[in-house]
Amino acid sequence: MRKITVTIIALMFTLNIFAQSWVNFDFTVPPAKVEEFSKTWGEFMASETGKGLPTAFLTQAEAGEQTHTHSILFYTESLDDLGKLFDYKSIFENEDWMKMWSFWSANVEGVRQQYGTQLLNSTNKEGNFFQGIWGIKAINPQTTGTAFAQLIKDNQAILDKYNAEIAIHQAFAGQEGEISHYITGNFKNFATYMKCSSEFYQSEGFGKFAAATSANSNLLTITRTILGAWNLPEN
Repeated sequence: MRKITVTIIALMFTLNIFAQSWVNFDFTVPPAKVEEFSKTWGEFMASETGKGLPTAFLTQAEAGEQTHTHSILFYTESLDDLGKLFDYKSIFENEDWMKMWSFWSANVEGVRQQYGTQLLNSTNKEGNFFQGIWGIKAINPQTTGTAFAQLIKDNQAILDKYNAEIAIHQAFAGQEGEISHYITGNFKNFATYMKCSSEFYQSEGFGKFAAATSANSNLLTITRTILGAWNLPEN
């Protein structure tokens, strides 16, 4: 997610542009421990410590490279809030953290940490639990960002039809290989993902986007299911 500068100021009034940063943890939980892990994580996020953390999503890996089974994504507009995840002195002195980590260290295999920022997204939608993620190598970030903004403008009606949303993110650290940006799409379920994607790919708007970003490379395509969410914004 290298920095994208969108120079069309008018878009700021029709699209959602947030300085939302995120940290994503990929990890593997043995099948026999999944239920206990879910219970332990839920209890931690319900604690006073967990309630003080940024919005969090627990997801299960579906299609794509099977490098891990689950992910936890934290995102917020406050970098100070994300910093709590790396304040190890406070973590080691906190009973809630230590209870959760005692299970984690004995049963969970960490795979990858990634940091990034969401740059631009379509109209926010609720009730979506299936996510597609595309990792791209953007040769010209500004051209890619401008083309993505136009794609949203051209295809917002399709997204509204399926109650779906898309966003582009800049990768800062931990990403696979030469990936510089991620594009994410959130859908109600697998069937909606397939239907919306099919119509989207056949649209004139996507054709224009593909032509404008033909120098880019799509290096990763995965899907995942959202299993739980905590500390969601009230509005």
